[in-house]
Amino acid sequence: QYALEVATDADSDYAPDLDPTEADARQLRALAERVERLAAPTEPGTVRHIAWRDGSPVAKVTRFDVGELLAWLPVHFHTVVYTSATLATGPGDFHYFQARNGISRARTLCVPSPFDYQAQCLLYVPMEHGMPDPRRHRERFDHSVRRQMWMLVQAAGGGALLLFTSHAAMRAAAELLSAHLSYPVRRQGEAPRPALIDWLKGTSGAVLCATASFWEGVDVPGEALRLVAIDKLPFEAPGPVERARQEALGRRAFWELVVPEATLKLKQGFGRLIRTQTDRGVVAILDPRLWTERYGRGIVEALPDARVVIRIEDVQAFYGARE
Repeated sequence: QYALEVATDADSDYAPDLDPTEADARQLRALAERVERLAAPTEPGTVRHIAWRDGSPVAKVTRFDVGELLAWLPVHFHTVVYTSATLATGPGDFHYFQARNGISRARTLCVPSPFDYQAQCLLYVPMEHGMPDPRRHRERFDHSVRRQMWMLVQAAGGGALLLFTSHAAMRAAAELLSAHLSYPVRRQGEAPRPALIDWLKGTSGAVLCATASFWEGVDVPGEALRLVAIDKLPFEAPGPVERARQEALGRRAFWELVVPEATLKLKQGFGRLIRTQTDRGVVAILDPRLWTERYGRGIVEALPDARVVIRIEDVQAFYGARE
């Protein structure tokens, strides 16, 4: 049995003041309206898809392009202010955010960071270690990532957040690192998210392996976190809504949607490291596409202005100078 709903509708069918017969009739009318909408031609900017809720399939109509709706905000409000640490996909470049939110004209301001990334942080991209391309040699790539992370954690002396784009890669890395590191290792799923963050903060030399939900909203200042290592550029497999958004853009989708989304996600992951003006550490991004693909340079330029190094010896020297 399929449940049916329209994703933009509010759940307003329940009416406790009606008698049971009238309430049943109202629910049937609401269901008929939803079935009619699902049977009608798909409106521009929407997609039909099946989602799972509590083990049951739910037929949905979801609006994937809300720019036209949000464009009305300036009509109803004198001033609309958007602010975030991850709005720009490059130096002063708000084009992607504006396009997604229906903003045709805006005054923009990119405020400089209070952190001295050149002094506080290294960005390590291991060009000298022949990292395999994850699109063609995923097994070899994952093996190289685990080796790189082992070396990085040893250099940092623990205090590491290791971020992965898949649960399988995270579990394999956590298992190997637990067996070959002298530092305590835990992974996402072993405890609730707040408990794992508290464990990272309060455990000397802790190493936490995690995926999507830990790429943002993790605030661990000081010595407890001195290494953030990211296995792969976050080009996620699109779900039905994201796939519809890409199909609407056609051949432009990769450059106008996929790359900007990955750039913003990577900026969020990078941002887990430097939380105060006294923090120091290394962000490692182990995906070779940062230097082999044309879009890689743009992604690096969008990240905080840390000093870029390509040799593990430079990372070891950085942590040695810290001691």
